[in-house]
Amino acid sequence: MSQLIPLRQLISFASRGISPRYVANNGIIVLNQKCIRENKVSLEPSRLTDKTKKFSEEKKLKKFDVLINSTGVGTLGRVAQLIFDLDATVDSHVSIFRPAEDHNGKKIDPKYIGYSVRSHEKEIEALGKGATGQTELSKNSVLDGILIHFPTFSTQTRIASILSAYDDLIENNEKRIIILEEMAERLYREWFVKFKFPGHEKVRLIDSGTEYGMIPEGWEVKRLDSNIELAYGKALKAENRVPGGILVCGSGGVVGTHDKKLATGPGIIVGRKGNAGAVFWVHGDFWPIDTAYFVKTKLSLVFTYYLLKTQSFVLGDAAVPGLNREQAYRNLTLIPPGSLISTYTIKTQPLRELIGKIQVINNNLSKIRDLLIPQLVTGKREVK
Repeated sequence: MSQLIPLRQLISFASRGISPRYVANNGIIVLNQKCIRENKVSLEPSRLTDKTKKFSEEKKLKKFDVLINSTGVGTLGRVAQLIFDLDATVDSHVSIFRPAEDHNGKKIDPKYIGYSVRSHEKEIEALGKGATGQTELSKNSVLDGILIHFPTFSTQTRIASILSAYDDLIENNEKRIIILEEMAERLYREWFVKFKFPGHEKVRLIDSGTEYGMIPEGWEVKRLDSNIELAYGKALKAENRVPGGILVCGSGGVVGTHDKKLATGPGIIVGRKGNAGAVFWVHGDFWPIDTAYFVKTKLSLVFTYYLLKTQSFVLGDAAVPGLNREQAYRNLTLIPPGSLISTYTIKTQPLRELIGKIQVINNNLSKIRDLLIPQLVTGKREVK
């Protein structure tokens, strides 16, 4: 039988992060709110703070620290656990909750604490206080307001082991996806950037008179809008979405699901606001919201995807960076003969289809894991 204990009694250290002094190089990694997404810690959006910036030793991250976004709207309350060693800290918009080693002499499995806190994500978000756009989450409200089921140590480790097995499978599949993506993109760059396509030895280079310089004879330099339309997405607030199998996509990728589609998949999303200029592939039917464009083209979709990923888009300098469609349309693109595009598509389409299948598997694994977490950490489902 597990006890119900305030989180405070299971945490050895809790604090907001630091106010960084950012530098371009040779600094200490600082995780921010963007680094905490889908219950995972991502280093890609992190920045560096000056090594001479002083902060307490306790605010240096340790393996198994639970990180919670603690300001703003939309990101507040997101939970992720650091499951690897990392020489880093967090900024002041993120809070560190460090699992204790024991409670009244009873050992604590830190990964169990991570999954338990994660199961309270919605409750944590609701603890935020303040005006719209300025919502704050105090560490004390989380420490005292969240109650954790605390079973025996052996039960904790068993639960953590079961849930970690799902996370490990998902992570391995994500690594496979990265490899497949790299294969297709590498072939694109080899053929259409370095001009090492099949039969290139027999094709002479000519001056394009554009920024592309010398290009293979028979290739064309055209404005982006000659072959590609960036169609506007349509607003769909979270409260208006009906649970279903259609992916809702924004500038950062998938943001939810709905029961109706706006576009037939597979398709391509290009970020318009927020994560402006980012390019994403969507395997099924989807609903692009108004922070994104979706692509309409008569070109091969897989070719278009990698063409867009190699584009450099000029972004607006507003507080929220944006991609102006008319400005994007002025980008020049290099279009090879249709026969070469077809050959590339035949070689890479199976890779994209395999990526889609793996993503479906991962989505199913994630759903099962997310259903199991609250059942296991509350004792509603017994572990053997």
